[in-house]
Amino acid sequence: MTSITVRNIEDDLKRRLRIRAAEHGHSMEEEARRILRSALGEELAPAEDSEKGLGTKIHELFAPIGGVDGIEFPKLEGPRPARFDQQS
Repeated sequence: MTSITVRNIEDDLKRRLRIRAAEHGHSMEEEARRILRSALGEELAPAEDSEKGLGTKIHELFAPIGGVDGIEFPKLEGPRPARFDQQS
């Protein structure tokens, strides 16, 4: 694979790409790749599990139970400061 850099993109175009990517659950880069494939007439291959982002995987994991709303996560104890006054 190779990469390209696209310079001088208007702020509004970048904003719309970011919104569209979020709506589809993709990064901006993935959304741009999909737009390019579509514009060039290529079929979009189904995303393999390894190509999915962590957020997408988490969403798919919890979607069947209605997401993570309403789940109470336990409070974890934070780091404790080191104590140097004890002798071994």
